[in-house]
Amino acid sequence: RLEALREVTLERFARWHGERTVKALGGRQALVAALEAVAAPTPSSLAAALERMAQAPPVALPASGSKPWASELEVDRDAARGLVGGVAPELAEVEPKPLGSGWDNTAWLFEQGAERWVFRFPRRALAVPFMTRELEVMPKVARHVPLAVTTPRWRGTMPNGWPFAGYRFMEGEMAAVSGLSDADKVELASAWGDFLHQLHSLDPAALGVELPTDPLRKVDVLKRWDVTVSTLATTGTMSDAIMKVLERARTVWTTSPPRPVVLSHGDLDARHLIVERRADGVRASGVIDWGDVMLADPAIDLALAVGFLEGEARAAFFEAYGPIDEDTEALARFRAIASQVWVLSWALDIGHVEHAAEARRALARATR
Repeated sequence: RLEALREVTLERFARWHGERTVKALGGRQALVAALEAVAAPTPSSLAAALERMAQAPPVALPASGSKPWASELEVDRDAARGLVGGVAPELAEVEPKPLGSGWDNTAWLFEQGAERWVFRFPRRALAVPFMTRELEVMPKVARHVPLAVTTPRWRGTMPNGWPFAGYRFMEGEMAAVSGLSDADKVELASAWGDFLHQLHSLDPAALGVELPTDPLRKVDVLKRWDVTVSTLATTGTMSDAIMKVLERARTVWTTSPPRPVVLSHGDLDARHLIVERRADGVRASGVIDWGDVMLADPAIDLALAVGFLEGEARAAFFEAYGPIDEDTEALARFRAIASQVWVLSWALDIGHVEHAAEARRALARATR
């Protein structure tokens, strides 16, 4: 019975973190040894032992010139048509339309009459455990949050064993490139603040979901420091104001007591907020891209408020979300800078002018 418990714990860890992490930690043999060393084995104590191992190594910095958004596999039109036809025969004769590619997935749009469906296919191995986690967790989360989130209608497996999924198309466009005015943001901010408040208030155990705790250490200032500073330098965006924010966050990280964790989106920025313009104004349609859903410091998600909003809109967001302390704000600003300079680097590399411009604006907002 104990052996079965260890095996279940190991398999869940490998599913959440991916085989690449398992190999980096010494392989399954090393993880089994760690589980056997737990003095009082319970489901929670065994899981905690592996999570401690996952958080022990430093974050690996990309090799000079490497691009973490580089594709390892692209699903083209014919492949998308064939894969989708296998799980959704009613769409087999629909001509797929390209919807775009992000860091982790390629998306194809299938339109059938008035209905529109999006199918997402991983484009690199690192994204596979993220999609697996999203497919398992999001149907349970969706019932408890006030905005639409991505929940699968169809699921399938690619020839190489990677999962893919189909979702109802979320009407609207990315807030990052939708040309929102200051007034628009004020109108939308309360909905986003309320959404995040309710997400962060959810009890994962009550939902019946198990999640890793920030496996990529996204708000660990010390582990993220070098790559953040170097990317700011290479993109020409380092400034005295940004360095002041970084140094404040480093002080918080090294001197504050253990930080709380909450159920988090994990990668929340304006590219993942969908908004729709109507005759009576603009509305928040929903939130996409949940591959990083996890337990994490709330500052990771709150980077949205300091990177995308300011002035009245930021005030409206926090009126709906609730007040935060100065340390959380400092770490949220750090996360906004660390993530948006990566977005800028990606946008410059692929030549996306709008995303690059918005990332530069976000870096400026995070200092104000």
